[in-house]
Amino acid sequence: MLRPLDVDDDRMLERVHGVLAACHEEASPRVPFQTEAETIGYLRFPVSLRRPMVLVDADVDGVARLGLAAASGWLTLAVRPGARGRGLGGALFAAIRECARAQGCTSLAGRYAGPEGAAFARRVGALDTRVDVTSLLELAAASIPPRSEAVELRSWVGPAPDELIPSYVVARNVINDAPASNDDEVYVYGVEDVRAFERACEARGRELRVTVALERGRVVSFTELRWTPGVSHASTEDTATLASHRGRGLASAVKAESLRRLAADHPEVTLVTTTNAAENRAILSVNRRLGFREAARATTASLSL
Repeated sequence: MLRPLDVDDDRMLERVHGVLAACHEEASPRVPFQTEAETIGYLRFPVSLRRPMVLVDADVDGVARLGLAAASGWLTLAVRPGARGRGLGGALFAAIRECARAQGCTSLAGRYAGPEGAAFARRVGALDTRVDVTSLLELAAASIPPRSEAVELRSWVGPAPDELIPSYVVARNVINDAPASNDDEVYVYGVEDVRAFERACEARGRELRVTVALERGRVVSFTELRWTPGVSHASTEDTATLASHRGRGLASAVKAESLRRLAADHPEVTLVTTTNAAENRAILSVNRRLGFREAARATTASLSL
């Protein structure tokens, strides 16, 4: 029997973390996983404008989560290794697929990293659309170039400054230029979307660190990094540059500055992770120059609903 996740049930949340952690260790053993507290924060405090649907079975041996990106749904599906072969994954998938349709989704996408996942994707009719590369950076060994005075950089922790929020929102929407899982996957950011995400990070206890490049007081490039106090690794998330300003090394400049400030502010952080599409050669080249090295690959598959 499947049921919605009860985010007030600590024991249920702990078991969900156990399922996710076991599947992550199986698929990407070299990549550090989020702590139990981070998982619980992530599930308890979603971005309110895009509240996901999360389903579990009675014993919490499996979990399925549906996030929304315009007309595309993003599926996270995990079944504890010892509980497979009983049809639980198929039941969770069928239920989430119906949830996606009810939300008006026309496509559903998810990621797999092994032969079992590939076989499951084939069984449900999903087609491979993208390969994602997760890379690791040992922060002490990072090749961070000197800060360029030719680029105006600004960084903040927490909410974006009010005077920059209009152009920052424009820059955030540029992430849609990156390779997507399908044609329906579009991320639309408005001011309230950004503010809702900032509030969610604060509620989760995550430090949200943003570095931007400015041109005449407007954001033309940005990178976002997240870190949880007490944890020795951080993650670089979205990085994007306005099309009219590409080819100037701005992505390199903002990423380098972000890492430089992280190292100065939090010397206890030893590792930084990031995930990018394999076809996004430009950002992968930036990462390699900074010292990131590939640690894992996963395949995104998409299903038309």
